[in-house]
Amino acid sequence: QHRHTYDNFVLFNWIVQECFGESQTPQKPISDMSDNDENAIFDLKSKSRVHTSMYVERIAIPITENQRISQESCLDVFEDYVTNKITRQSYRKGLFRFMRYFRLTKPSYLLECPEDELSHMLKQYIRHLKERCEKGEIKVNVIKNYLFGVKFFLDYNDRLLNFKKIFKMIPERTSLSGQKAYSIEEIRELVNAQKNVRNKLIFLLMACIGLRTGAIPIMKLKHIEKIENCYWVRIYPDSKDEYIGYMTPECSRTYEHYLQQRKNNGEVLTGEYPLILADHKDGKIQAITKQGLYQLVTRQINNLGLRGVKIGNRYEKMASHGFRKFFATQIKKSQLISYSTSERLLGHATNMDINYYRPEHEELFQEFKKIIPLLTIDTLHLKEIEIQTLMQEKTELEKEREIKQALEDKVARQEQVLTRVLNRLKELEEN
Repeated sequence: QHRHTYDNFVLFNWIVQECFGESQTPQKPISDMSDNDENAIFDLKSKSRVHTSMYVERIAIPITENQRISQESCLDVFEDYVTNKITRQSYRKGLFRFMRYFRLTKPSYLLECPEDELSHMLKQYIRHLKERCEKGEIKVNVIKNYLFGVKFFLDYNDRLLNFKKIFKMIPERTSLSGQKAYSIEEIRELVNAQKNVRNKLIFLLMACIGLRTGAIPIMKLKHIEKIENCYWVRIYPDSKDEYIGYMTPECSRTYEHYLQQRKNNGEVLTGEYPLILADHKDGKIQAITKQGLYQLVTRQINNLGLRGVKIGNRYEKMASHGFRKFFATQIKKSQLISYSTSERLLGHATNMDINYYRPEHEELFQEFKKIIPLLTIDTLHLKEIEIQTLMQEKTELEKEREIKQALEDKVARQEQVLTRVLNRLKELEEN
């Protein structure tokens, strides 16, 4: 339909609803809309509703598919002042979610409306979020996350409000669920259930390096280099958060298998190619997205029922972060490496470590080798490591025996020389 015709239909529908209590389209409350889908609100046939606020004295027409939120210049603050892409997307999403709740199509309205009205809108929005918490739709701990985008937009457009007072309306944070790590047996079951080499590599990377889901999509082949029978990886390359991780021999073999599979499919690999490809049936070469990766991990975990008991809206184990918790648990409980080294491998370096402790990747790898058995998932690979360890110990023992024998022979020869010297001295004294 033509945009103006459609807008007239929306206005007519609103008048009919207000005057006669009827509607030409099914209505659905804003609280029932999905927060994950930014476009969900634009479907008038299933989700449109005119916002009737007790304090906004104006007619607010629902946003339709043809009436997207206006991309005004005041939104440039996200591009100008937020360098992290994920944070920028999160802030924009939080702002647009706030605007959709009040049926605003122009962000500039938030900069032009009176301060008391804007404060009232924020308070009303917090009340709405608290109601959603009571219904179990969201957690208290995420309310501030919903508001950070709005706060940043207003602050950096020089529209200053007393957010310290407004945030006092938010209840105290509750203890978080989802703090447990996956066990090595659960990860083994998950990895063995994967028929796809790519998926197996994803789970090994998350378990053996402790990667976050946001780190994998931006990794390229040029960020990976071989070291002995393993590979070392630059994580968050060329950023202030960059740190080094290492693949175990098991993960390294799977990585090599995955690359060979891609070569067999006709892909000419270069350093600029992504580490993990999205699953495109048309053969398009594109890095997997963070959302796609999270969905893949969650689906595979849920299929095997590995997340434990559900408490409220959350499980005992977080779908993706549970692998990082496994990695942290394994390297810390062993006490085989120092605290500073374990923090380096996790990318948790303190300010003092950043300034004074910067080991080379070869030096850090020597420490990582001590914990490889703890991070090896497959039992066959673990047995191979045990055999290699025993062979190495045997070789070292044989070397020690050879050195000991060589020393004993040397001592014996010196004793013989000493005996001859003493005998010669005795002969001279007698003469």
